[in-house]
Amino acid sequence: MLTATTTRSRTLTAYEAEDAVRAAGLVLMEPYSGWPTRRLRMCCATCSTEHRRTLIQIQQGWTCPHTLHGAGMRMDSVSAQRAAAEAGAAGYQPQEPYPGRTTDPWRLRCTMCGQLRTPSLKDIRRRERCQHGHTNRTAPEPPPPMSEDTRHRLALARQITAPGDPWRAAIEQVPRHLLTPAHYINPGPWQQITAPDRRYLPLLYADRPLVTALGPPTPGSTRRHPSATTPSPSLLHGLLSAADLDVDQQILDIGTGCGYTAALLCERFGEGSVTTTDTDPHTAALAACRLAATGYHPRVQTGSAAAPATPYDRIVAPATSLSTLPAGWFTRTPRGAVIVARLGTGYVRAVSHGDGTGTARFLDLHPADPDPDPGARPPAVIDVRRPLPVSPGATSSIPVEDLIAHGPPPTMKFALDLALPGHRWQPVTVNGAPALRITTPDQSVATVLADGTVCQRGRRRLWRTVEHLHRLLPDDPAAPRTAFGITITPDHRQTLWYETESRTLCALT
Repeated sequence: MLTATTTRSRTLTAYEAEDAVRAAGLVLMEPYSGWPTRRLRMCCATCSTEHRRTLIQIQQGWTCPHTLHGAGMRMDSVSAQRAAAEAGAAGYQPQEPYPGRTTDPWRLRCTMCGQLRTPSLKDIRRRERCQHGHTNRTAPEPPPPMSEDTRHRLALARQITAPGDPWRAAIEQVPRHLLTPAHYINPGPWQQITAPDRRYLPLLYADRPLVTALGPPTPGSTRRHPSATTPSPSLLHGLLSAADLDVDQQILDIGTGCGYTAALLCERFGEGSVTTTDTDPHTAALAACRLAATGYHPRVQTGSAAAPATPYDRIVAPATSLSTLPAGWFTRTPRGAVIVARLGTGYVRAVSHGDGTGTARFLDLHPADPDPDPGARPPAVIDVRRPLPVSPGATSSIPVEDLIAHGPPPTMKFALDLALPGHRWQPVTVNGAPALRITTPDQSVATVLADGTVCQRGRRRLWRTVEHLHRLLPDDPAAPRTAFGITITPDHRQTLWYETESRTLCALT
């Protein structure tokens, strides 16, 4: 509830306290207590420095030395909608747009007697009323009740951002529920959650990935799999922070989806800086309609974004999983352009050199995929009973017992997801003995027996890749992903390396 307190001169409302702090170029970080002599937590809107000052100090002209408003310039940040709401609550109907300053005269008509008056918004807040209008001159106007979705947005912003974070205000403002009227959960069979369900808003504004669409059932089964997902808000916040976004940049958001990422970008940088694209025309059109209804109008395009038609300063692809970075992102971007995208099971931050080349480093961010389908069974252990063709001398050069029993270490698994996109690492038994089989979408197969015998067929020798990675990578589950990097050459070859470019792991395909 908004409070009012009495200073030496007059009653001061919480609205006026908030406006006084904003006018000084600061942002209030806690509710106004009603005591002008009590220190409040606030941060500078320009440099994000946190301060503890009293309202009396603010009224006497104190402001942060780094703020743009510190040189005597004051900021009046009352929106036209809020000003109209305050005038309506005081019994006035605006006859012209809000003049923009709380001290400027404003042509208003009394709703009770019809007379024209010209009070300022500051006069209205002092409870100066038309004599035929409201007569309550002492009690402060009650604040509008906070909606449930607003409470969830504020809680989410506080959970994933620190005080002074430039993204906090955008997360607090963007109504995610208007962009995602339905999502899916899977406590058993997939369930669609919509607004009438009590779980809708808590799940929608939770820090978890969302499934927003399901694909058709798999052949011979009624089970469906997610066809469209959005990353968790904390992961999205980390990606947008890593992109070093700023005003006056042209930003391309790849994978429109529900439009939440585009809305955050519009909220912070303006619609003229944001272009969003999706390969599905229906998804793009639906997102454009919902964004427009929410008040955001970015440029919405359809089709592949592998070769952008116009150069962009920043490219963000949070939801699209890639096996390589498209060459067009480096040939059609200026020098210094930053690209943030999902590659394999990690996220990479690449910098374009402006000539088709670039360098990239992986971020310390881990994709959190939606909860697995509880109806899906784990892969069965295949028992291969027929003899396997064995070439003379086909023996593993690395120990295989732990790899067969426990699978690859986390660092090797991360590198394998990049070196062998779409591969499957599956335990099998050969004539009753434990073994290991690796397959890739191009029908290459490697089977490794417990005695180290290796049987391979297909276009690629998969076990060679495993042996190479095993020798170069540390057997440390805590090895950081930030040690991995990629070099993009003028002939569009992309090479994965570890720690230094001379420690080459493989070429990405």
